[in-house]
Amino acid sequence: MNMREARHHLGLSLSEFAALHQMSTAAVRRWEHPKDASGYREPSGSAKAFTQALLDGYRPHSSKE
Repeated sequence: MNMREARHHLGLSLSEFAALHQMSTAAVRRWEHPKDASGYREPSGSAKAFTQALLDGYRPHSSKE
């Protein structure tokens, strides 16, 4: 799964996508590096599954409700 393409498809900024994953923007940026680039990190299985759920229409509830 290409996380940058997924993020763009969802219409989310880097900081919004990172917040949904409860990760730093730097961590998400490492997911978005080309696989052969220095600094690339493979997203965890749970991060991939959560992103796929978002693509499939899942929306988490806000804790502020």
